[in-house]
Amino acid sequence: MRCICATGKPIYVPVAINVKSGAIELQFSDTLNPKKTIDLDNWSGEQWNYTWSANYGSSEVKPGTAEPDRITLPITSITLMPNGKNVRLVIANLKPVMQFHLKYRITTAGGDPVSNEFYGTVNVVPQ
Repeated sequence: MRCICATGKPIYVPVAINVKSGAIELQFSDTLNPKKTIDLDNWSGEQWNYTWSANYGSSEVKPGTAEPDRITLPITSITLMPNGKNVRLVIANLKPVMQFHLKYRITTAGGDPVSNEFYGTVNVVPQ
């Protein structure tokens, strides 16, 4: 998220993010539209690590390699939990990574658009 400014309108954002074994779970502030939420085409992401150096800035490398570049975050399935607010993104071979970038274009149960992106770090993946 870039910023949150007071507008008097509702904001639809994740209020909690948790890494589980093989998945990232997001808890949203409002109930979501099930059909839009579980559509893989409405979610995308990338992941990468950095090469540490004494120079300003660090090169982006594919996780687990020294090859430059980012790789696609392999989201294999999406589940909207019974409360309608929690979303489980199953991610193939989820491992610790210095940086991930997740984007989504979904809607609330009432039809309001929920489109955003955020960056995070996965320090530990529970077994």
